[in-house]
Amino acid sequence: MSRSTRPLAKRLISFGFQVFVAFVLIGTMAASIAAFHWRADAEASIAPSPPLPVSTMRIEIEDSYRIQQRFAGRLEPQRETPVAFERSGLVTNVLVDEGDQVDAGQVIAILDRDQLHARRKGLLADRRRMEAELELARVTTERQSGLSDKGFSSAQQFDEARLNAKALEAAIESLDASIHSVDIDMAKSEIRAPFDAIVADRYLDQGRIVSAGVPVVHLMEAGAAQVRIGVAPSYIQDLKPGMVTTLSAGDRRLSATLVSVRRDLSPATRTVAALLTVADVQGLAFGDLVEFTVGRTIPTEGTWVPLAALSEARNGLWSLMTTVEENSAVVARREAVELLHVEGEQAFVRGSFVEGDEIIIGGGNRIVAGQRIVIAGKG
Repeated sequence: MSRSTRPLAKRLISFGFQVFVAFVLIGTMAASIAAFHWRADAEASIAPSPPLPVSTMRIEIEDSYRIQQRFAGRLEPQRETPVAFERSGLVTNVLVDEGDQVDAGQVIAILDRDQLHARRKGLLADRRRMEAELELARVTTERQSGLSDKGFSSAQQFDEARLNAKALEAAIESLDASIHSVDIDMAKSEIRAPFDAIVADRYLDQGRIVSAGVPVVHLMEAGAAQVRIGVAPSYIQDLKPGMVTTLSAGDRRLSATLVSVRRDLSPATRTVAALLTVADVQGLAFGDLVEFTVGRTIPTEGTWVPLAALSEARNGLWSLMTTVEENSAVVARREAVELLHVEGEQAFVRGSFVEGDEIIIGGGNRIVAGQRIVIAGKG
């Protein structure tokens, strides 16, 4: 081949290659378009999915809801007091120990009373002496009266005898008062239980000299008990003295009567104290934790729905699915709601729904707005 024909051959080969590549590209594009149309025709031939079966419930609008709040307190005796002697002296005996149960009037402790016995004995002797003097004075008065009537005695002598008898009578009355005072001190040399009680603490033993008012033992009333519970002020409007309610101590229920509700606010807890009496405390100990459930009514419109019917939405809101008829079919519609209160597995919500609307109570996470559904059951 001559040199003049070689460039022409190269140009012909290059042109043929370009034509081949163009045919390949056109064929590829035609195949892609055909495949796209085939897929569209295939998808168009798929039948729509059947309606999803769901359970629903009918909305009932309420004008308020009630919430329950638990407040805690501790079991305590209705009455408790440290008991002490009213006079000073030597303690000769303490007859009870911690944990003992005592009856009202039972002797708890005794002071030495030897000096009181001696004093009382001396006073009684003085009284007997004065009684003898009084008897003589009365006899003398009678004699002076007879002599005065006969003119053998002066009026002065008669008056002296008469008034001497009266002075002796007054002296005997004074001695009686002194003897009674000793008897009172004798009685105050004993401590007696003021009520049926349990000995909580014993502070001293025999052999100690105590002053008046120094506690010997601490008593807590046995039997009936009370509970003091701090309640938030917003919950006390329904608490009326005399109402019977139920308290809980662990798994035990206690019948209690509300005695009073204080109106002053505790600066430490920001609560008011409710005082309740409990009759049956068998098996419980003072100091046990007791809970008081108090209800409060919140006036606002809404409805109770199962928690399972709610789904979390944006901005802290919640939503639920309601049913609506569109084009002779039942479809799901999403409703935004405000969650007001949760109690157990139920929630009180308000939203744009109305009385009688049907809400989907289960399977809301499988449903989207506008999806066809069929009602399989009602709650």
